[in-house]
Amino acid sequence: MESEPPENKTETLTDPLGRTVDLSEERWKHITDGHPDMEGRQEEVKAAIEAAEKRTAGRFPDTEKLWARNLGPARWLIVVVRYEDSQGTVRTAHGSTKSPKAESEL
Repeated sequence: MESEPPENKTETLTDPLGRTVDLSEERWKHITDGHPDMEGRQEEVKAAIEAAEKRTAGRFPDTEKLWARNLGPARWLIVVVRYEDSQGTVRTAHGSTKSPKAESEL
């Protein structure tokens, strides 16, 4: 008999710097509620985390934006990750037509 999956299943990925990043069902719901164009793009978000081309500072001191080109609903897919040491948690994700600014790269 199969057990029920956990209500808030989390997938663990690895970013280009070797840090682990968790993407939970709760955060995925947050992403799609706030950005309906992200519905059905969970695989693209995971690919963006694993193969981000650029990293920039987030709005808050412990966050980073991971940028991947041609994966989402726009030219760039941005995944915002909150890091504590080498452990990250996805906060949100969305598309952007703007490119990352060089001066904000980490």
